[in-house]
Parts: sequence; structure tokens; C-alpha cells
Amino acid sequence: MLRNYLAVALRNLAANKVNAAINIGGLAVGLAACLVIVLFVRDELSYERWLPHADRVAAVESTFMVPGREAIAFAAAPGPMKGALEKDFSSDLERVVRIYPDGDAPVRIADRQLSTTISYVDPGFFDVFDLPMAAGDRAAALANNASVVLSQTTARKYFGDQPAVGNTITVRGKTVLTVVGVFADIPRNSHLQLDAIALLDPQRYKDDPQLLERWTSVNVRIYTLLRSPSALGRIAADLPAFIDRNVAFEVPGLTERPSSLVKFELRPLLDIHLHADKPGYANVGSLTAVLAFAGIALLILVIACINFVNLATARATMRAREVAMRKVVGATRAQLIGQHLGEAVLTALFALIFAIALVELALPAFNSFIKKELRLELLGDPAMLAIVLGLIVCVGVIGGLYPAIYLSRFRPASVLRANKSSAHGSSRLRSALVVFQFAISIALIACTATIYGQTLYARTLDLGFRSEHRLTLKGLGGLAGNEVRATLKRELAALPGVRGVALSSDSPPLENNSNTLLYPSAQVGDEKYIVEEIRVDPDFFTVYGVAPVAGRLFSADRPSDFQPKDDQVGELRQSIVVNRAFVAKLGAARPEDVIGKVMWEVNQPGKPMVATTIIGVVPDLHLRSARAVITPLLYFAGGPEHRFDTLTAQVTPGRTREVVGAIEGIWARVSGGAPSHIAFVDDDLVKQYEGDAQRGKMFAGFAVFAILIACLGLYGLASFAAQRRTKEIGMRKVLGASVLDIVRLLVWQFSRPVLLANLVAWPVAFYVMRRWLAGFRYAIDLTSPPVLAGIFGGAAVLALVIAWLTTAGHAYRVARGSPSVALRAE
Repeated sequence: MLRNYLAVALRNLAANKVNAAINIGGLAVGLAACLVIVLFVRDELSYERWLPHADRVAAVESTFMVPGREAIAFAAAPGPMKGALEKDFSSDLERVVRIYPDGDAPVRIADRQLSTTISYVDPGFFDVFDLPMAAGDRAAALANNASVVLSQTTARKYFGDQPAVGNTITVRGKTVLTVVGVFADIPRNSHLQLDAIALLDPQRYKDDPQLLERWTSVNVRIYTLLRSPSALGRIAADLPAFIDRNVAFEVPGLTERPSSLVKFELRPLLDIHLHADKPGYANVGSLTAVLAFAGIALLILVIACINFVNLATARATMRAREVAMRKVVGATRAQLIGQHLGEAVLTALFALIFAIALVELALPAFNSFIKKELRLELLGDPAMLAIVLGLIVCVGVIGGLYPAIYLSRFRPASVLRANKSSAHGSSRLRSALVVFQFAISIALIACTATIYGQTLYARTLDLGFRSEHRLTLKGLGGLAGNEVRATLKRELAALPGVRGVALSSDSPPLENNSNTLLYPSAQVGDEKYIVEEIRVDPDFFTVYGVAPVAGRLFSADRPSDFQPKDDQVGELRQSIVVNRAFVAKLGAARPEDVIGKVMWEVNQPGKPMVATTIIGVVPDLHLRSARAVITPLLYFAGGPEHRFDTLTAQVTPGRTREVVGAIEGIWARVSGGAPSHIAFVDDDLVKQYEGDAQRGKMFAGFAVFAILIACLGLYGLASFAAQRRTKEIGMRKVLGASVLDIVRLLVWQFSRPVLLANLVAWPVAFYVMRRWLAGFRYAIDLTSPPVLAGIFGGAAVLALVIAWLTTAGHAYRVARGSPSVALRAE
């Protein structure tokens, strides 16, 4: 019997080549998309699981609730927290370790100058992160402050094929470290990025106590190894009281309880990749994206299954006699259902073969696009094999169950009576399924258009400053001596292709978050303003093309504009430029009203307050992404002695390559050979939206898949409908209907479900995209008529045009047929 079922199934596939091609092709595309997304989702869920006790490791995160401005979040913590945690939670914590990453540190090996991130860690680090060694002794790395262990990649970068152990490297021109070991590269599915590991020795930073000793300095990453996973809840419940017991802020006039100003949280290591919402983590993903793509994969598969159901029920009339004859000779309904389910599974199995081929062809491009290394290894991965086999069974059952039940209920007497060879199909169900198919497709089109529209809006948003042809050179803070920065600026400004040069503590998009405390009077009182600040030189606003809306900007000819030196005595004065948001914070009606207003800054604890005069107001500049609100901002002028970290140069259009080469030459000479870090402001601004753009492209790709599969099904139904209406078409032509009339009739039949699909797709897409846009402070308005018409109207028109193109060609061929042939059709 099974052999007979198999033979019948294969004969049906061979006899109905178009139907088989549509079913197998649609399922193959759907399965391929589903398999690719399954690989993507599995990879996203695998992060940090390489660590044996990952369920007992948690990272400490910080959020500062600064009065008068939005909370500032960090994926880091203050240095003193390590000792406080060990003291208060010794019964629940097995280890507490800090990581201080010295990013892009210049490293000299013999006569070569390179750069890397040296991660300085506490003893016990390897108890928390059990990194296997490829060579040497990892314990020796943390035995003293003169040793270092390198990753395998870093060791090859530094020493090639030569053994790294025993060699020395010189960090920042002064610290000599001996390589005592090489650890295996950390797996790609981790947020940890460790190139080199050395001991975090407080003595190394005795000249900079703020780094490790102050609660207001958030410079280290802290990880805890819990004695048991259940300890996390107990520690989290006690953290507010812990803050009040241990945290002290050395800020005059700050009387609030510490727990009202700062919040610490423990983030489980396994939650970091998909759940972390604090800036500072590397290589993080998006749970929303994972869920969205998993949902899209399911929807694409559902569309493919709908094709199967639609075509199977439509073609059921062709198999009515077969079913009737089987029942006459004794087949039970269960046997008939089993037969047709088996045919569905066989079809899915054939589709799987093509799907695997499609996945293998698509994976290299997909990996390059998402920057991963996904592989489909069915034989070497039992879990993936089980997923695939389960998928085939589910697809076969879901796609074949209704047609099997529908076919098995035919009554032999009604089918065979009077030599009838057909039974009525469920046209209403088919129409509903077509509506559902195109609703999914239209919703995906609308979502894709919204993502692209918002990304374009964010990229073209009026930032308030000029970003084109501006390049930045970062890492100036590590240069020895202030005169080196002055020399660098002077020599760059003299280059023929450079129009202007400015120094600053940061550049757009801002990475740092420094704050200043201002008082309305010279007396420390309850009223105060904690405001974000950026340090600039007098050329900063000129280079970025920013003009004041009131007052004036900094001038190199006015010494009173600059911050006072640390050793300055007597009355201390300085000037500031503020943005419009700070004007609003002061309650002023116009920018002109704050010009000349004097406020007072505590420059350093224990020193006299600095009289700070507002000399100018500039527009609210979008110095961060469109997701961030523009906060009140103060610009302080720094002189040559200020330790600026960033240089911005305005380059003449067309001379970029020449200028970059000249800058690298000057940098190599004045920096002692340290690697340069040159970037373009435009590129850095665009990178803020890379994730959104990537998700938009993935949405677009899968929307194309969904539309393709839906169109395959629509083509099959159009072919079947035209075949069933052959005599009707012949009669219409005899009665005078033109070819255009026939085409219009057939095309309209399949236009109605597409139009109805909009009523389902629009509310769903609107709700989902409204939620997504809520993450942006500056976003397109989905409720505005032009946006609604462009996105949702455009999606409807596109879907309708695709449906017309799918059905019109076939309808035209049928309409041109001879009426005499049509009238003789059975």
C-alpha cells in the first residue's frame, strides 16, 4: 500500500508540473528563509554559553539620576564598588573583579609601533573567566604588574610565527610588560573583547586617584561570580541600602541621599547580548530583532503552506474520482487522510532538498552582510537535524491536513453519479487565505518603508552644524606634553588642503558624558544646575560652521574666556557658551536674556568658586543620534594647556586623500610613531544607524521572499481559475467581449483579495512601527497624511501592481484563445 501511495504521489507531481513547481518552489524558498533565520536566532541565543559557569556571572551596571536632566546609564561602575561589594556581600559573592580597558594603547614591539586594547584586571579574573591557554602560564600574568598575556590573534599580530612567551612589549612608551602566556581567542559569540590582559595595580594610577577611588568616576567594568544563581535576587534587593551605606559623592552642596542619585544593577552574563540596555557593551544584539525575524520566518513559512492548501483544495476537483474509487474499493477515511498527508510531507521533503541548496548559496552573502559565520551542518549538528526534520513534518502536516480532510470527505455516490468528475471547491476559504498572504506581504512592505524612511530622516536631519568634509583625529590625550597638541594643530592648519582646525574634548557623535555643577550665586545652596559640558578651543564653532543665535563665541584674544589654570590665584573668572536647551532650563524667554548672566562653578573641591559668565547662545546641536534627546549643554573654552583628546580638521573638497596622507605623516612624527585614528564625522554619524539600516535591508529581503511566494500561489490559482472558466470565457467572446474585457475580468478577481488585505495589514503595521519609532526622540510622524500616503498607500499600490503583473500575462494568453476551442472544452 505504501508503494502504491508513493507511486501515486510521484505520478501526481509529474502530471501537474506547474502545480508541483509552485508548491515545491514556494516551500523551498520559505524553508530556506526559515533555516537561515533559525541559524541566526540560534547564534544570537548562544552568546556567553562558552563559559562553564556563565549562569553565575553578572556584570554591574550604573545609572546616575542627575537632577535636572535625564538619567545617564553606563555598562560600567565606579572603582570603589569592588571593595564595597566584597565587604557587604561576602556570603553571596565568590569573586568580584574589575576590568579597566586602556583602549587603542600605543604598543611598541622592537622597532614597530602598533595599537591594541590592554585590559588591566584584578587578581581572580581567571576564576570568573576561565580562559584556556595556548601557551605559557596565565597565573603568572597577574602575579606582578610587569607581565601580560596575549590572545592568539594579538600574539600573531605582534610576533608572527615566533613564540610570544618571553618577549616584551612597551605600552604608551613607558610601561614594559613581559609576555608570560597566550590565551585562546575568546569565542566570537561573546561581548568580551580581550586582546591583552595585565594586572590592575592601583600603584600604577596613584597620580590619577579619580580613576579607581571616586564614586563619580565610572571607568571600570565590574563582574561578580555568584556562589549560586539564586544569590542574584538577594543582592539586587539590598542594593539601594548598599548604596546609602557605602557611596559618598565629594560634591559641595549635594545633599540628596546617594540612593536617589545613583542606581546599581546586576546584569546576568547570559542576558547581556540580547537584553542589555546600557551603552558601553560591545557586540550586543537586539531581542526585538531576534523576535521580529523569527516571526517573519514563521510568516513566510505560513505563506508557503497557504499556497499548498490553496492549490491542493483548488485541484481537489481533479482528484475527486480517485478518492471516490478508493472509497468504493474499501479505503477508510483515515487511510485517505494518511495518504494525502504523506504526499504533503513528500512534497516538503523535495522542497527541503532545494531549500538546503538555496541556503548554501545564500549563506556566504548573508554572513558578509550580518558579519557572522553561520554554517548549516545537519550531519554534525544533531539539534539542527532534529529542527529540520521537525520542520518538515510540521510543514507537511500544517500544509496538508486541511486538503487531506477536505479530499477524504467526498461522497462516492455524488462524485460518480451521472459521470461527474468534479466537486465544489472551497473558494471562500481560498480567498481568505489569499487575503492573509497579501496582508503579511503588505505589512512587511510597510514596515520596510518605515524603517528606511526613519533611517533616511535621521541621516538627513538638520544637525545644526556642518559635518561634511570634517575629519577627526582622536587619541590626543595620550600625547606627552601640551605643546605637542599645539604643534599638531599648528602644522595641520598650515596644510594647503585644510580650511580650519579645532581641538575639543569630544566630537560628534559624542562618546563621553561629562557634567559640571553650576550655582546661581557664589554661595553653595540648595539650588544648583548639573549640566553636561564639552571643552573646546576658540576655533571649534568656526570649523563646524556654527553661528551664535545671541551674544558672541569664544575668542583667543580674550583671556577671560578661558578656564582658569589650576595654579591660578585671586579671583577666578571664565566664560561659557550655552545651547538653547540650557536657556529654557534657566526659564528665560529669549536667548538674549541670558547673555551676561553670571553663574558659579566649583572647579575643584576645596578651591574658590569660578565666576562663569554666559557670553553666547548657540542652536541645539544634534551631537548624538536621533534616539537621544538634546540636553542642556555648556561649552567651556580651553587653552593650549588643556588636555584635549580630539582634533577636527575641515578639509577642502577633492583634497581628502592628500590631506589624510599629510596628517598621518605629521602624526607619526609628533606622536612618536603611535598609530593614528582618523575618521570622518559623516561616517561616524551614519554608523549610529547601521543596525537600523541592516534590519531594514533584512526586512526588505524577507518581504521580497514573502511576496515571491504569495505571487507563486496567486499565479497557480489564476491558472486554475482560468482553466475552470474556459467555457465562460468562450461564451463571453462569442457575445462580443474583447480581449481587454476578459483580462480585466480575470485580473479583478484576484485584485479584490489584495485590496482587502490592506485592511488587515495597515493597522498591524501601523501599531508595530509606531512602537518602534517610539525609541527615537526625533522621528517621522506616521499620522501625517503625506507619510501615511507614501508608506501605506505605496505598499498597497505596490502589492496591487505585483498581483496584476502576476495574473495579467496568464489572463492575456487565455483571453486570446479561440472561442471554438474553449466551447469544446470538458
